[in-house]
Amino acid sequence: MENNIKKIEDKIIQILKKEGGAAGLKPIKQAVDKMDKPKGFNLNKTLSKMANVEKHKHSDYILTPLNEITENILEMLNEKLCPKGKAYVARRKAAGEKHGAYLMGRAVKVCKGQMSGKKKKKKNEDAALSLSKKNMSSYASKNEIDLSELKDLVRQELEEKKKGKCKPSKGKRFAKRVNGKCRSFGQKGKASDGGDRIRPGTKKANAYCARSAKIKKCKNPPCANTLSRKKWKCQGSRSVAEAKWTD
Repeated sequence: MENNIKKIEDKIIQILKKEGGAAGLKPIKQAVDKMDKPKGFNLNKTLSKMANVEKHKHSDYILTPLNEITENILEMLNEKLCPKGKAYVARRKAAGEKHGAYLMGRAVKVCKGQMSGKKKKKKNEDAALSLSKKNMSSYASKNEIDLSELKDLVRQELEEKKKGKCKPSKGKRFAKRVNGKCRSFGQKGKASDGGDRIRPGTKKANAYCARSAKIKKCKNPPCANTLSRKKWKCQGSRSVAEAKWTD
């Protein structure tokens, strides 16, 4: 049994050396599967017990410790790296990563153009809004929508793509993200005749606008009441179907 374990450990070291000092679990497992193994053998446990094998944070297994010869080889590789590769190694070291075969392997990929080596930049919302300003102005004028209102819609859409779409709470029809939090408003369901409950310009709408106009504004606008009044197209205590909404 001990003899079999020793042979497996030797094979693991052989695979790691063949792969340049670091390898994933897959090639190691493929090699070990072809060998005679003792009953109840567990590859992960065997790897964890090996003194000269360590699991890297990127899930690869590496040979340790690095001796003086290996360190010299890595230094030689570093000297031959392209400027982008050297800059990548410097960034990773500054981030706390140790100098090793795995890092050098990625630096070579950077030089070959197989990976960028840079973090992907997040899209700037203001830039997205400014780029589409002309299109928004045109759309707003054609559809009789206030430009600032349209910008809010675009900004909300960008925010929802980041955090996920807001879902209305129980009994509510709409939901909007306000200051990073979802705010539900509007009564769910349809009118008694089966039509839309919200009907701007009607007596029912005027009655709603008159009632809601007396409600005090919340500390963090837009309030649920303000959002609902917007849907009903309230102007003061009246609902005007075709006019632009103001409050």
